[in-house]
Amino acid sequence: MHSFLINKKYVYRDKKGQLKPYAERNTGLFEIKEAKNEKTGGVGTQTLITPKGRETFKLLTKGI
Repeated sequence: MHSFLINKKYVYRDKKGQLKPYAERNTGLFEIKEAKNEKTGGVGTQTLITPKGRETFKLLTKGI
């Protein structure tokens, strides 16, 4: 699924290798959440696919 999203220009990998959505393609398909690691104190972000995004990508990948 990751390669499909990257190839179709829905997401890209940032300098740290994390998946980030392209702003112009993020019409409610993705949600970015900030997270803190309690053990290390590190802070980062995580890209999640919304229910709308799951349905959209399910239809786009049907038959692939």
